[in-house]
Amino acid sequence: PIKLINNFLNEFKGRVLIAAETKGRLETIKELFKKKTIPKEMEDWNSFLQSDIKFAIAVMAIENGLIIKKPNIAVITEAQLFGERAMQRRLRKRQRLDADAIVRNLTELRMGSPVVHEEHGVGRYCGLITIEVDGILGEFIHLEYADKDKLYVPVSALDLISRYTGVDPDKAPLYRLGSGQWQRAKRKATEKVYDVAAELLELHARRAAKKREPYRLDQDEYYSFIQNFPFEETPGQQETINSMIDDLLSDQPMDRLVCGDAGFGKTEV
Repeated sequence: PIKLINNFLNEFKGRVLIAAETKGRLETIKELFKKKTIPKEMEDWNSFLQSDIKFAIAVMAIENGLIIKKPNIAVITEAQLFGERAMQRRLRKRQRLDADAIVRNLTELRMGSPVVHEEHGVGRYCGLITIEVDGILGEFIHLEYADKDKLYVPVSALDLISRYTGVDPDKAPLYRLGSGQWQRAKRKATEKVYDVAAELLELHARRAAKKREPYRLDQDEYYSFIQNFPFEETPGQQETINSMIDDLLSDQPMDRLVCGDAGFGKTEV
């Protein structure tokens, strides 16, 4: 396909825009043009139309290519370059925190369930209670700690509370309020994290010192091979594939584990 597009660029007197199906596909196509004429990435059709870029690429929902005489522009689709492909798109939200750990709704809490307060540690949820503060009624989350100590957390501060993820919730250790027990536990955990991090850094340094002969990748043969895959790669799949290819082209041994839920395309990767 690269030879075909280069021949077309040499013969066509106008400007050319490649229409990619997705952002992931756009990056894949750009990779094919390494060391050759790389298309300029444009935000959309209008930005290309208003520019004077001769060869560009953009994400566009278009099935058939076309040639416009005034202005002299050719739009080339993926189907024209590589043949028809089935589309498969999965939308995945990337979240900064573990979704299972955050209590997003009070209905998720059962009476007696262990929870973790960010500043006070593990306690048990004892329901909602209405408290008057400075003449204003407000709802508070009632948490019970060791020695029957109580903590009332405003509902507006729900983000400070997360699920207890220990092995056995019924045997969750309750902390004592004001004892410094939770702070000591966090400090000890932090020290262990630093120890593990130091070990990992040492291990990584030893691995980085090893060298090997890099693999060679024929872009045309590789792209011809992946056309047999009947579905559109998800962004996660494409990112993983690109990372693995970078590993193989490196002079260091690959050290990568591909993980994913059942049915999310590990075999295809």
